Amino acid sequence: MRTFILLGEEAIKHFNDKVWFALEKTILENQNGDIISWYNENDKVSTLLDMLSGWSDFIVLSNDDLIEIDENTKVGIQWKTPQEIVQEQIQIQEQIQSAGFNIVECGNCQETLLHRCGDTFIDCFCGKRMVLSDCPDLFYSGMENNSEFND
Repeated sequence: MRTFILLGEEAIKHFNDKVWFALEKTILENQNGDIISWYNENDKVSTLLDMLSGWSDFIVLSNDDLIEIDENTKVGIQWKTPQEIVQEQIQIQEQIQSAGFNIVECGNCQETLLHRCGDTFIDCFCGKRMVLSDCPDLFYSGMENNSEFND
């Protein structure tokens, strides 16, 4: 019996290179199968259908299934740590800031707000008008060192 696995882009991001190569070897060599990855934002459905021609049986893996595989098999899944996630969020926030915008939290109600860099005041849905220093950035450099992001 041949084994085929269809993985979405988000699932693939959870594998580190060593684990991915182990899974790939198991499927391609040991099971005479194939792995197809597909990213719905970039890849066309027609491309996916072409790749799936000849497939007859499918197994859909949920996030819980991936966790179970990680816990109960030799092939592990490399999940991002909270610190890695917040570091990525900080990088994205910095890219947004370099484009002239910022994402902050209202100092009064903690609503998430967007504003242009260089604004003097920030107006919130709660009815408050605040100076920039009253509204902290949603993500900021150094935040990754907060205890809430420790492994």
